[in-house]
Amino acid sequence: PSNVNADTTAEPVAIDRWLTGLLILFLFLYVGTEVGFSGWIYTYAIEQTQFTAAQAAYLNSGFWGAFTFGRLLSIPLAAGLRPRYLLLGELLLAIVCVGLILLWPTSPVVLWIGVCGAGLAICALFPITLTWAGRHMKLTGRITSWFFTGASIGAMFFPWFIGQFFENTGPQITMVTVMGCLVLDLIIFVILMIYAGQPKFAGNEV
Repeated sequence: PSNVNADTTAEPVAIDRWLTGLLILFLFLYVGTEVGFSGWIYTYAIEQTQFTAAQAAYLNSGFWGAFTFGRLLSIPLAAGLRPRYLLLGELLLAIVCVGLILLWPTSPVVLWIGVCGAGLAICALFPITLTWAGRHMKLTGRITSWFFTGASIGAMFFPWFIGQFFENTGPQITMVTVMGCLVLDLIIFVILMIYAGQPKFAGNEV
């Protein structure tokens, strides 16, 4: 027999528009940074640092190698550290690495350090952001689709944006754009920490 006391109506999930909007913007900038950086670093190395095509290809491989290693490293780190600390650490490391490239734009050694360091830094921002979001709001299919839509738009917009100015402004537009996105993401991160407060759902930080 059916349980007459069972509630068959699904409770609507209240959406925090400010929190959702900030996270969409955060992912828009982050994914734009990742795709713009990785997509243009080959050309940047040739034009700015006078790398050969082979050297630039090795550099690009170095970025993805560091990115992959960082993803693996993030698994044990995520088990022991709060998402907010991982996000802050990765953002700050990425800003330092890109800042080094901006300060010494013609140094091959600095470029290698900066590119590999940036790959290591930004590798896990997306999954860690989703983990953090899941602890501060009820993630539904609708909200998650907005996150992925914002990320996808960033992935399309920033490589295009860099390309519009690369020839006329010079290759440095790549690093300036990436740095701008990272700084904005850091500002949004601080706002998120203040606005969201303590975790509200399962897996609360301790």
